[in-house]
Amino acid sequence: MCNLYRMEDKDWVSKWAQDAESLINLMPAYQMNPDQMGPIVRNTADGRTQLAHARWGLPSPRFTLE
Repeated sequence: MCNLYRMEDKDWVSKWAQDAESLINLMPAYQMNPDQMGPIVRNTADGRTQLAHARWGLPSPRFTLE
């Protein structure tokens, strides 16, 4: 399974995110690696979608943290 993603087109992202003001400074990212900050689309409490920045990656298994 690939752990990378890319974001090339602001117009495509705007179809998913309803808060257009957060798209103003969004730059293309051709390779988002684990532990990098990157844009994600998430649901808000009122049911809208929002563009936010989050750390990309899967959580570590519990046994590796002990």
